[in-house]
Amino acid sequence: MQKIRQAFNQKFNLSPQQIQFLGLLQIPIVDLEKRIEAEIEENPALEEEEEEEEGVDAILENDEHGFLKKDQYKKTDFLANNLTGNSNSLSDFLHKQLLGNEINTELLSIVEYLIDSLDESGFLRRDLDSIINDYFISNEVEITHKQLSGALKILKSLDPIGIGSKDLRECLITQVERKNPNNKGLLVTVLNNYYSAFSNKNFEKIMKELKITQDQLSSVYKEIEKLNPIPGLGFSKNEGPIEYILPDFSLTNKSGKLVVSLNKSNTK
Repeated sequence: MQKIRQAFNQKFNLSPQQIQFLGLLQIPIVDLEKRIEAEIEENPALEEEEEEEEGVDAILENDEHGFLKKDQYKKTDFLANNLTGNSNSLSDFLHKQLLGNEINTELLSIVEYLIDSLDESGFLRRDLDSIINDYFISNEVEITHKQLSGALKILKSLDPIGIGSKDLRECLITQVERKNPNNKGLLVTVLNNYYSAFSNKNFEKIMKELKITQDQLSSVYKEIEKLNPIPGLGFSKNEGPIEYILPDFSLTNKSGKLVVSLNKSNTK
């Protein structure tokens, strides 16, 4: 015997306009703004209206309990200070110094690669041959020792002084040569030829072989104490911009009613 079944199906037909509206709701706010700007540019008849916001700012200003008043919380200041992604990293600091310099594109690319190859102390401890091989693997471009040396010279001319050095001794010598103290010659000689003896505080050997007095060696010691042994010190470890997530919509309680408002960014 054939069984009879009864089923109820509920269907809801959406109009093309409703489908388009739902599609817009799924677009992130940044992409939505770009799409609106593109439509305005393509269609001169469209105009963008600026509406006064009565959302969070208005509520904060009239808060009877005194919490989060408008002068205590400024959304524009938060956006300006935090959304710029200013991480204050050593890499960012060095890359910014290259802006405006008259360096050809190929050489600039090598300098930027060297910046990204620095360790946390700001040293470039790898040998030149390894850098050349790795640069070819990353960029599929062959570079010569002459090109790499030129790029390394540009890197070492940047601040902080001593950046791009292969070790601590070269870092200290670079600072002495850039700062040019009165006893520069003696300082360079000690660091170049007696670095191990100086590090191990074998001062008698240095004074005997260089035929200098204890006062002269003391002045060398004081000058070296003023130098910065770690050029990368004081910078954050963040290599890229800080990413922040902003909500597309805000839900606020206004006089006992929930109000949904679209968050507007300051990208104009």
